[in-house]
Amino acid sequence: MNVSVDVNMGTQLVIPLSGLLQSGTRQIVFVDLGSGYLEPREVQLGPQTNDGYIVLKGLKQGERIVTSANFLIDSEASSRPPSAHTFRPLREQAEPRQ
Repeated sequence: MNVSVDVNMGTQLVIPLSGLLQSGTRQIVFVDLGSGYLEPREVQLGPQTNDGYIVLKGLKQGERIVTSANFLIDSEASSRPPSAHTFRPLREQAEPRQ
């Protein structure tokens, strides 16, 4: 016998499943700071919903996050010095050639 129960959990901040990068024991999202700059940010998550995760800490309502190519962005971020908390992915750094 299967039982389905719907529980109203109030208003929660939820990110899509694709917006999360699991990095070992850390849970990371890449926050869009505008002008092509991204900030890797550790978040604390609550329960998983049907299509996302409830965010308990680390992200505010209205902040935009990356929801695709997170692995590639993480790879780019890992190649930078630890002091570089924000960065612009190389693809967007390219200058036009004449």
